Amino acid sequence: MRYFIQIAVMFSDIIIALCLVIVWKELPLGLAVILTAMTFWAWHESGGFMAWQPKWIKQFLKNAKKLGL
Repeated sequence: MRYFIQIAVMFSDIIIALCLVIVWKELPLGLAVILTAMTFWAWHESGGFMAWQPKWIKQFLKNAKKLGL
């Protein structure tokens, strides 16, 4: 279960990037810049690439195992 959660979090980073590509292609430039900036800010404040760094992956898997996942 804990591996599934880790993969889901990593996959969500990829989904966010793909959605931003769609935003840039489909929306007017001004709106795309605003939405991209808001998304990047929220993503960065929530940890950014933490799910991709081995140190944080190991820590998450260890903690999830303690919780019984």
